[in-house]
Amino acid sequence: MQYLQDYAGRYRLLHLKDMKPKTRFAGDGSTAQEWMALFPYMTNVGDGELDIAAIIKAGSKAGVKHFLVEQDL
Repeated sequence: MQYLQDYAGRYRLLHLKDMKPKTRFAGDGSTAQEWMALFPYMTNVGDGELDIAAIIKAGSKAGVKHFLVEQDL
């Protein structure tokens, strides 16, 4: 959310995902393997650890107009 505050007005679209538990890449997220390793932690947006309501509020305040939800299977 810090990026939204630091660069308000720059983002018009925000891609939302959620995870349970909150997990980070093993490296810098630059490889397909690192992304694939996170898929087991993905959950429905709103059912995980991320504060989606706060993210949407911060996004709206920063000028985001569109929020896209990606549902991982």
